[in-house]
Amino acid sequence: MKMVYEHVRAHQDRILPWSVLSLEQQLNVICDELANDAVKRAISEGAPGTQPKLLPHENAAVILDGVKITTDVGAEVRYRLGKEDAERFYTKPRNVVQGTNRGGLGWSQERFHSVAWHALEATLKSKPDMFQVWLSKQCIGICATRRNTARIQDILDDKCPNCLQPRETNTHLNRCPDAGRTLLFKESTTLIVDWMHQHNRTDAELAYWIEKYLIYRGTRTLTSLVALGGESTPGMLKAAASQDLIGWTEFLHGKISTDIEMIQGRHCVLSSCRSTASDWMKGLASHLIQASHSQWIYRNFTLHDKQRGYLQLQKRKDLLRELDKLIDTPPDEIPEGSQYLLELDYSELYNSSFENQSYWVLAMKAARRAGLREKHLSSRSRRKRRSIPGNHSGRPKRHRPRFDFSQANAQIERELGLTPRHNKRALSSATDATNPSNKRFRKPD
Repeated sequence: MKMVYEHVRAHQDRILPWSVLSLEQQLNVICDELANDAVKRAISEGAPGTQPKLLPHENAAVILDGVKITTDVGAEVRYRLGKEDAERFYTKPRNVVQGTNRGGLGWSQERFHSVAWHALEATLKSKPDMFQVWLSKQCIGICATRRNTARIQDILDDKCPNCLQPRETNTHLNRCPDAGRTLLFKESTTLIVDWMHQHNRTDAELAYWIEKYLIYRGTRTLTSLVALGGESTPGMLKAAASQDLIGWTEFLHGKISTDIEMIQGRHCVLSSCRSTASDWMKGLASHLIQASHSQWIYRNFTLHDKQRGYLQLQKRKDLLRELDKLIDTPPDEIPEGSQYLLELDYSELYNSSFENQSYWVLAMKAARRAGLREKHLSSRSRRKRRSIPGNHSGRPKRHRPRFDFSQANAQIERELGLTPRHNKRALSSATDATNPSNKRFRKPD
């Protein structure tokens, strides 16, 4: 039997009437309908059998956690190994030593397995490496918040640069009540809601409660919001409890419940939605992480801006405080060559730029130090003049007493019969008397 393979364009019934389709195209449409009916029965009634099945003449297969791998084996194995490492770290108890956590995150097994980790992994696969590093630091609480910076640099200021609340931590990122950051979060929520409602992409009940869950910014649990409806489906109640177990902060980090994915999966199969549940989970996780990252960028800009940033404004306040102290400096503390620093217009100096004010403060500090040094040197010179002999204004010069052992040395030499020592100064004087040369008074060659 000779087989001839020919490509048949699928889904022609969407654009052409049934009577116009060829026999091959009609058979393809019937096969699609049978396949869709089988998938719907499997979702509603449950697929028969839980073990993965082998295809005819398929002698071997790679199965991980009950799922047969039909694509690249290496990527799936790396994902499974990374998930095991993450589970060990997340479920390890916390061990806080001097404000630093030396242990894990203290999650329960149920909380860890409630997260759709494959959706987060698919989302981060297309992100830059440094973006992934930022998200990792944000999730485990070691990002450069003001609380961590104050602890590391040993400073007292750990306030949020926007709302000025003390002890800014990673959980404060998406909860900051500052007006600007609140407006930014509302805009991010609007983008997420618009994305969910496009092309009938999301289950209606799910989209409604996710919007309300984001609006309340973690002050209300998803279960309490869903219970307000009174007619929520059991699946939605289960998904809300699962997401509350994970947490609102982690939800903004892309950690979505697997029960939410199941609700969306049914919607994708039973509706006209053109996306799959995996694509929807990847898109939602990406939008949530982008909302958190926009808050981080806004916060960093208001903290480190060179003109109006929080740190720059604090430096300017400290500089103005120093300027107020130095303006009242007496003229006698400034050297004569630096007196021009006190002849400036102070109102113009207050309205000047930060660089000019810094230059004036540094110049004044240097001038005051020079003036103190001149006073110190002048007082030392007066003390020296008072100690010169003949200067009656000072105290008489004191001579240090010395011991005279010449007689004791001469007695020891006589008693022991030692050769007496000659005085070199006297010997040289006797030699000079016989030698009229004045060579020894000349400078050496």
